[in-house]
Amino acid sequence: MKTTIYLIVTSFILYANLFGIISPVFSVVYNTQSVFGETTNALTLARILGSISGKLLGIYILPQIKKEKRMYWLMLFHILTTIPIIIFGTGHPIVQIVMIYISNVFAVLVWGPLLSYIEGRKYTDLIVIFLYLSFIVGTGVVKTIGASLLNAGVDINWMPSICASVSLVICIISLYFLDLSPEPTPSEHEQRQIRNASKIGEQNDFLKKYLLGFLSVTFVYSMVTAYRNFRDFFSVKIWQELLTPDFNANIYVFTDIPIGVGSTLIYSFLLCIKDERKSFFIVLLIHFPHIPGLLQYSPYSPVRHDLHEDGS
Repeated sequence: MKTTIYLIVTSFILYANLFGIISPVFSVVYNTQSVFGETTNALTLARILGSISGKLLGIYILPQIKKEKRMYWLMLFHILTTIPIIIFGTGHPIVQIVMIYISNVFAVLVWGPLLSYIEGRKYTDLIVIFLYLSFIVGTGVVKTIGASLLNAGVDINWMPSICASVSLVICIISLYFLDLSPEPTPSEHEQRQIRNASKIGEQNDFLKKYLLGFLSVTFVYSMVTAYRNFRDFFSVKIWQELLTPDFNANIYVFTDIPIGVGSTLIYSFLLCIKDERKSFFIVLLIHFPHIPGLLQYSPYSPVRHDLHEDGS
């Protein structure tokens, strides 16, 4: 259990600060104009397209990463996610839009190598639930910090760069400690099948065999993520409409953290259900009567993201 707690803490800090890199941009409204219209709208579209591009790129890159190289790949992805955010500070709308797209391509790639530290363990599902909590908390906290920096007089264009630079340092430190975590025990190896790095030919064979199901899952998840992202990215405008233009920046923490904690508690109880099929349909029953909530928060709901298969 000590290893589980260690993994929860280190991976939580690492993943939360990834969103400390990419989310501060959306704690403010950019009213400048570009060829794509209002900059904030264009930044939102750029992030969604960047995330989708990153997922498609990850299909071929991530399965080839070997375990002994995953730390270096994770560090590289974090750095490549941060550099565009720093360049974002130059303030030119077109440059900002392109940088947000590039940043999110690499941000999406972090998930695979990070999960390789967690998969194949007795409590993998529990750790993954806390990972989802981490990005809810990370997004809310960094938006509050970003808005506070603006209130303190920090330039609107350089604020994301400052937040990203600090978060990158925290990511690298937490990655170092995450890499010190012990490997799964022999008993855990007996219960889970080890997932080794694959080659291009093996990936192509997999896609041919499961193409329809793979495309269906990818499409549905991408659409739901897009819905949730629009709510997240336009949260500033939403709160300005509901409250006042100069609303208290702490509102992000006061709303996102309770949502994250509530989701974590609900899905922690699902771990008591050992039948995967039953667990899946219970999740559907939870979400189906609450379509608005599904559209906004369903990516926060981890449903068996362990990449190992049960050995039984």
